[in-house]
Amino acid sequence: MKFMKSGILSAAVGILILAGGCASDAALKETVWTPVKLENQGSVGLVQDQPVWFSVGSDNKVTGNGGVNTIIGTAAVAEDGKLVFEPLATTRKAGPNLAYEAIFLNALNATRTYQIKEETLQVFDKGGNLLATFTVGPESLTKEKE
Repeated sequence: MKFMKSGILSAAVGILILAGGCASDAALKETVWTPVKLENQGSVGLVQDQPVWFSVGSDNKVTGNGGVNTIIGTAAVAEDGKLVFEPLATTRKAGPNLAYEAIFLNALNATRTYQIKEETLQVFDKGGNLLATFTVGPESLTKEKE
């Protein structure tokens, strides 16, 4: 009987740990995502420190900044992990981060699926290849978005 009680207690603790891990996952929508790594980036980086981010609203509208230009568009999001950005539009400003911005936009436009673990978002192409890794952006970007 003593073994059975400890087994039940262990199972209950395990379930609580698993549930706690799931509850801390960020949501795709209404979160500002900033790039940590773009897989096709090579040696191209930000020349001038600028916030690079995107967000998908509850209405599937996409807003963001690629390092120079404002990004707008829409996304198709499904609960099974599908994510497709409709061709995203940008303003047409010139600036030192255009090479990085092009790589960032290419990664978003090639995205077909996503996965979130805690505060990390990974996006993948149609072949399942990792395109980019993002993290939840700072509060200051959330305010800039509004």
